[in-house]
Amino acid sequence: MEALNRWGKDEVSVHRCAQILRSGDPDKFLATIIAPRHLRPILFTIFAFHYEISKIPYSTQEELLAEIKFKWWEEELINIKNNNHNRTRNEILNPLSDLIISKKIPIDLFLASINARRFDLRNQPHLNVSDQLNYIENIFSSLLEVALRSCANNLSAESVLCVRKYGLVLGVANLLLALPALELMGKKPLFLNEYKKEGLSLLKKDQTDKDKEFAERVRSLIVLANSALQDARKNLRFVDNKLRPILLCCCSGPIILKKAYKNPSRVRMNTLKLSPAYKLINLFRVRIVNRI
Repeated sequence: MEALNRWGKDEVSVHRCAQILRSGDPDKFLATIIAPRHLRPILFTIFAFHYEISKIPYSTQEELLAEIKFKWWEEELINIKNNNHNRTRNEILNPLSDLIISKKIPIDLFLASINARRFDLRNQPHLNVSDQLNYIENIFSSLLEVALRSCANNLSAESVLCVRKYGLVLGVANLLLALPALELMGKKPLFLNEYKKEGLSLLKKDQTDKDKEFAERVRSLIVLANSALQDARKNLRFVDNKLRPILLCCCSGPIILKKAYKNPSRVRMNTLKLSPAYKLINLFRVRIVNRI
């Protein structure tokens, strides 16, 4: 509540963050709306930052311009860390800076997310599954850790681990949903496979072999995400009941993973998406039981 009191002067900026999220990332907007009122300004601000950084690689065809935007955010965040921040007209940075200062949130969590997003500027795959998991954790696990640290003090290592594991689940589910659009843009969103390491070209394989290889990569990623989900659920007891609504944005993740593992072809067919009504019902269900 202390952070929210300090944000009185930024009420307009927080409202703008909500607008950005509503148009850019409606799923997180809806999850935030369903969260308790006192958590909403925090989540709107953090999720709006996440959205703004995520769209940079796709907002221009010039890699240099995207890099300039990344550098601007990095410099502003470092200035906040060094107490050299001058309030700007940026509607996200103003409330974000108040949050970082009041809650002493490590800047490295934000910088890791920004640096990971540089991968999205390229049209190359991750080198291996470990490389891809690091990318996801630096973005999505860091996102939820920031959310947790923004809402509480004196956190246990187990509670931080829990939300970071949920972040991995969220990131893998989001990747599977976004994969068809990314491939249409010429991206290679999945990690390299063993065939490449052995020097065997997929071009020499027929479509059936390619489909099998794709299914193997998808399932191997889901297995790791499901393992993270089990770890997250085991450690959920260390997360205060009042803080668990920050995880509402993850509630569709387990469903997406289950559907994709059962039939990996649905990933490229773009048939994994849940209906708006189903997502809403699931959000309320998770909000009531207070666990994912």
